[in-house]
Amino acid sequence: MADKRMFAKSIVDSDLFLEMPMSARLLYYDLGMRADDEGFVNSPRKIMRMTGATVDDMNILIAKQFIIPFDSGIVVIKHWRIHNYIRADRKHMTTCVQERSLLTTRDSGEYILKEDVQDLEEIPVSNEQLVLECLPDSVQKAVAAHDNKNNKKDDAAHQKEVDEVFEKVWQLYIRRKGKNGVTKAAKEEIFNIGFERMKACIEKYAAEVNGSEERFILMGSTFFNGRFRDYLEDTDKPEETNSRQLKRVLQ
Repeated sequence: MADKRMFAKSIVDSDLFLEMPMSARLLYYDLGMRADDEGFVNSPRKIMRMTGATVDDMNILIAKQFIIPFDSGIVVIKHWRIHNYIRADRKHMTTCVQERSLLTTRDSGEYILKEDVQDLEEIPVSNEQLVLECLPDSVQKAVAAHDNKNNKKDDAAHQKEVDEVFEKVWQLYIRRKGKNGVTKAAKEEIFNIGFERMKACIEKYAAEVNGSEERFILMGSTFFNGRFRDYLEDTDKPEETNSRQLKRVLQ
């Protein structure tokens, strides 16, 4: 068995891998270093005791589908053939013959249970949720907590982008009053429209009210809470009715 092991960045730099607890990621590396030349580990519990890893760490690796477990207690690293290529004349075949017979290999190099192949052909989606439901409640809660934490990070990053675009748009407007009155939904709509189109929209309105007294110019809160739609390109807004045209003139 080879003494050196490699880990593919495409796997260990993925969000799915990095979102796991550090203890689960370290266990993955320890299993990888001690796997045989085909990725099988016949003493995972011994390795867990040696490294101080917990059952929850192993269960998270299984739930996230980085490890495939067998009833015998043996595990195999799912992406082993992506991580390591060992020449045939140097490879020592695994002694886990029974477990190896239960696996097949995808075109990508991933191991997959033969019994799962038919299910994947019929339903081409991840079975992570099915695996997760079979794990202890404590592990399900731990995985859910990490997923929720990362979802919140994604939401916060998106909201930051939305606020940045709105701030740039707001600075272009001619009567910047009522900023706090612009709703979150309106800001999201403005973000989806994009800065350049909103800039053109504001310029169009500014040209229309050029020379008007300030009291006849829409406050920013009014304009950005929906009235800007009247000044989008004609292809992007509903056909304007005569009543709306009249209302705008009277204002």
